[in-house]
Amino acid sequence: MKENKRYEAFTYSRRNQGDISETLKGCYFSGIIPPTIGDLTELTSLRIFSNNFSGPLPSTISNLVQLVEFDVSSNNLAGKIPNIFSNFTKLKSLSLSYNLFTGLFPSSVTNLTKLESLELSSCSITGPIPSVTAGFPNLILIFLADNSLNGEIPSWIFDLPSLEYLVLRANKLTGQLKEVRHSLLKVVDVGENKLHGPIPASFSKLVNLTTLDLSTNNLYGGLDIGRPKWFLRIVNQQVYRIVKKIEANRRTEAKRRRQKRRGMK
Repeated sequence: MKENKRYEAFTYSRRNQGDISETLKGCYFSGIIPPTIGDLTELTSLRIFSNNFSGPLPSTISNLVQLVEFDVSSNNLAGKIPNIFSNFTKLKSLSLSYNLFTGLFPSSVTNLTKLESLELSSCSITGPIPSVTAGFPNLILIFLADNSLNGEIPSWIFDLPSLEYLVLRANKLTGQLKEVRHSLLKVVDVGENKLHGPIPASFSKLVNLTTLDLSTNNLYGGLDIGRPKWFLRIVNQQVYRIVKKIEANRRTEAKRRRQKRRGMK
């Protein structure tokens, strides 16, 4: 029954060549994502998050070059994340979070010059974050938490002119934090890594900062931010947060959904 319903939804979207975000969102569909999804070449938004899709991402998704939004988060997708994003020149939002992927950070993501939101948290990806990109002038949000990323945080991340949310916690990142060139950052969470060295002086200029987590690293130094209302003092890894981490509710909700799915089997 579920299998028929799943394919029926994709077939309907193929006929209408429209946005299927409301068709497949949170419907507990299961099985693989059919390769025929690559036939929906005029699709601009594909949002099939919070289902039970499994198996690999089909390589035919590379045909969907009109996509502006691509969200397959909170499924049971597995295997390596294929490098299929190079031609997604219009893509603004990419979310693969909370799946069972393996392998390296997909390097083709670094070519998405119009990207505004990048979410790859809890994907079990390994290796370094690519050190070179084509440039992300519009990137506002980076969520790469709860993976096994290693190596240094590349300097381009600290140079992003539009970045507001940077969440890299719970990885194996090493090296020192770089100086930040722009002051739009509202959330910086690099806790639970292997970073060391001084806290950059430029962090004192982040006047919009509301959440800062540097905990469980080997960083040192003190830092004052903004007016007394938004005052943070960070010494010897004692971090006083103004607001709760924006990832906390997402993890809790993902865990709840997975527990619910197990109960349905």
